[in-house]
Amino acid sequence: MRRGGVLRWAAGLALEGLVFTIPWQGAVTVGAVGRLSRLVGLVALAVAALALLVDRPRRAPAAVHWLLAAHVAVATASWFWSLRPDATGAHALTMVQLLAMTLLLWEFGARRAQRVRFLVAWVAGCWTAAALTWQSYLTGTEAGGGGYQDRYSIGNANVNDVGLLLALGIPVAWYVAGQVRAPWLRLACRLYPAGGLLGIAATSSRASLLAAGVGLLVVPASMRQLTPLARVWTAAWVPALLAGVVLVLAPQASIDRLSTTADEVRSGDLNERRQLWAAGLDAFADHPLGGVGGGASRHAIAERTGREAGAHNTFISIAAEVGVLGLVPFGLALVVVGGVLLRLPFAERRAGLVLLATLLLGLVPLHWERSKGLWFVVAVLAMGLAVPEPAVVRPRARLVPVPVLTAPRVAEPAGADR
Repeated sequence: MRRGGVLRWAAGLALEGLVFTIPWQGAVTVGAVGRLSRLVGLVALAVAALALLVDRPRRAPAAVHWLLAAHVAVATASWFWSLRPDATGAHALTMVQLLAMTLLLWEFGARRAQRVRFLVAWVAGCWTAAALTWQSYLTGTEAGGGGYQDRYSIGNANVNDVGLLLALGIPVAWYVAGQVRAPWLRLACRLYPAGGLLGIAATSSRASLLAAGVGLLVVPASMRQLTPLARVWTAAWVPALLAGVVLVLAPQASIDRLSTTADEVRSGDLNERRQLWAAGLDAFADHPLGGVGGGASRHAIAERTGREAGAHNTFISIAAEVGVLGLVPFGLALVVVGGVLLRLPFAERRAGLVLLATLLLGLVPLHWERSKGLWFVVAVLAMGLAVPEPAVVRPRARLVPVPVLTAPRVAEPAGADR
């Protein structure tokens, strides 16, 4: 294998490691670097950069990448008018890193086999996150150092962030089960919806429960791909498994809290988020063009409510921080991704649309514009999940008609014997 091929293989492997650590990134911190996923991301960036120096890039960025780049450019430029330039500087650095991750996944995910490995790494990371969340419950380690009563997370990670990451694993796992051959891997993917819901139950995140409900739509949406016997089997054991695992094993305190989800949705409050949404919209109204600066929405909300907190809505947070200039390209990027999904084959289209719907619902109660989970999902959707590469059609050789040469007919003499 030539040198460029070895480096590309190493870069793909490093990116798989990064994807694997994203769902449980709050479990391990490494000195001054911070979360483990940041360290793995820096290693992946270095290896990928070396690979691209030796073997030049092979894929030009797509429209969604240019739109995301425009959004990041506005977030970076907002330093010049930000209410808190220090916060905007840190925000811009994070956004540039996220954009780089998205572009690297696009570059090194050109082959279907590599894209499948990215998705498998994500499912493995979600399984790890679910196991670590359940471990926190079994050891009685409540989230936030005891700040969240009867709610459990991973390390110092926010319970709602962990819950949404687990919910995003459901449609990915179900889709991957139809793309791999190893029986044990297919079984692990088919069982993940139960494991993911069990982890969400430990977090007691009502918003994540709603997102998981949307993610579970991938099961009936993909029934057309199964044989008639497999459809009957899936329709029987999936609901029984999910209900049995959640109702029997889930903590009672979590079930009690999750049972109030419908009331929270009807009231429209979602745990006192309306006040934060109103403050974020007020900040956007005061600075509609360029916003208050990337990463500065917490300070603008604190001025209006006396409570320093994020907007708890990704779209309101983006509007408040970077205004129309940053919100429009971000929104258009999601629209372009939706257009990509509509042109995919049946399996990728159904799973991709369910995954996109799960993400959009999850963005309503969370400010996730700087989340690796958001950028990874957008990246894999822009790649079409694991859609097969278009077949190379070789032109058929044209048959050139060759004239048939015949001997000229010679007139026979009169009276000749026939």
